Amino acid sequence: MRCLKVAFGMEDDETLTDAHYGDSEFFVIYKVCEDGSVKLIEKRPNKAKDFEEKKTMTTAI
Repeated sequence: MRCLKVAFGMEDDETLTDAHYGDSEFFVIYKVCEDGSVKLIEKRPNKAKDFEEKKTMTTAI
């Protein structure tokens, strides 16, 4: 039987993220199989949510 793993970005336990995927509070990962079965595999925190990128100046020569 073939199955796929799919992930969704979540704001809370009932609300999908309506912004950039990286702004999600956490992710839920499901296994969806061709027989119609769906199983929650994992609820994973978004460790990069508040990550600040360092901006660097580059000069074209």
